[in-house]
Amino acid sequence: MHRLEKNILHHAKKQREQRNFKPLNLNKLKLSIDNESVDIYIDKAQGKEKLQVFYWHIEEWEEDSSVAITVFKAINLFYTDKQKLLKLSSLI
Repeated sequence: MHRLEKNILHHAKKQREQRNFKPLNLNKLKLSIDNESVDIYIDKAQGKEKLQVFYWHIEEWEEDSSVAITVFKAINLFYTDKQKLLKLSSLI
């Protein structure tokens, strides 16, 4: 790892500690699929709005079929590697 990368990671760690950052419970990551959309989100406490990670609507797939491949890969990562899925979303 390069020196710059180490500095960035160290700085990010310090910021999380200062904010009393709690690591995300990957069990709160949810997947919702219906006949019009795919929604991957973080389920917050009851009564709070969910945090959207990824969302695709059928109109996107109809306009550009390559979007479907991205959706399928995201669904696969949801089941196989949630940590990687979150990294791709830039939420962590």
